Amino acid sequence: MEHFMKQIGSEKTSFVTIVASGIRSSYPHGEASEKVIELGDMVILDFGATFHGYASDVTRTVALGEPHPRLAEFYDLVLEAELAGVNAIRHGIKSKELDSIIRSPFVRENVHDRFNHGAGHNIGLDIHEAPYISYRSEHTSLLRIWS
Repeated sequence: MEHFMKQIGSEKTSFVTIVASGIRSSYPHGEASEKVIELGDMVILDFGATFHGYASDVTRTVALGEPHPRLAEFYDLVLEAELAGVNAIRHGIKSKELDSIIRSPFVRENVHDRFNHGAGHNIGLDIHEAPYISYRSEHTSLLRIWS
């Protein structure tokens, strides 16, 4: 991925590329290990490029083969949360309100203790910029909505 990004104009990666599988795929900012990717594993690909000084951040989750049914359930829950956030976001929405909407499927299923990361962040010249979508956010509203 890094080679391809550089071929098409990336100045450098935005951050260290992450490929994590198994239990490490559930960790925020997971780190690679010597673990061999196995059939049924969920694999996180987290990468970014810079162009004219601006950063990108892409995270994708894939399954190698057929995942365990419980992993598929969590994948669907994450997708539901993402879509809830996409459908709710609007100019001026409070960061904490949006975070609550995104977390609501996890609360409903009583697994909110496993949502141990912020719900989102802005990106620009730095990889993580305000405003942050978080229940801890000090930002009262999202400043700008990009489409």
